[in-house]
Amino acid sequence: MRSLDALLRRGFPQRLVTVAWPQGMCLESDVFSACFMLKEMVADRMYENRPGFAPKPGQTVVDVGGHHGFFTLRAAARVGPGGRVLAVEAFPANLRLLKKNIDANELGWASAVGIAASDSAGEAVFHVFKLVTGGSLVFKPEGTEAITVAKDTLDHILAQERVAHVDLIKIDVEGACLSVLAGAKKTLEQRPLLAQKVAKVGVK
Repeated sequence: MRSLDALLRRGFPQRLVTVAWPQGMCLESDVFSACFMLKEMVADRMYENRPGFAPKPGQTVVDVGGHHGFFTLRAAARVGPGGRVLAVEAFPANLRLLKKNIDANELGWASAVGIAASDSAGEAVFHVFKLVTGGSLVFKPEGTEAITVAKDTLDHILAQERVAHVDLIKIDVEGACLSVLAGAKKTLEQRPLLAQKVAKVGVK
């Protein structure tokens, strides 16, 4: 953490680094993301503090807003080869790193798809943040760049990926959680455990 903090203070927030991840894995990310995600995921155990939310062997986990795989990798290590993890990530640059991290750690039971989970199928405007590697379908802070991404309902995404049952769903989509849930009616009938990260991006 000290090395990452030093790089961040010296003005290298977007430099790619490889960090050691739990269960003997490694993860490539940018300095800015690695700094706050290491604290949230490892020190604070942000999602695992939710009652019953820590993934268990053999479970199926869906990571909506997979980013670079901080939660995806941790979940994959916990569910093991008898389980499955599907990450959903709309931003192409994040998706490339996410897939690279899955492959680098030989997690054959984890996969990632490049699409935005939403309440309908089609295309959407995705606002790319200036500093953070990611963006939002909802928030448009000053300095964002607009790109077009594909979107679909989570129900259809899971059907396409042949995911018949879901135990846990983690959602981190910068303000678009309600749209994700609106497109997951069939999935929610299975009563999976849910955890959502509350976005802290100011709207302008």
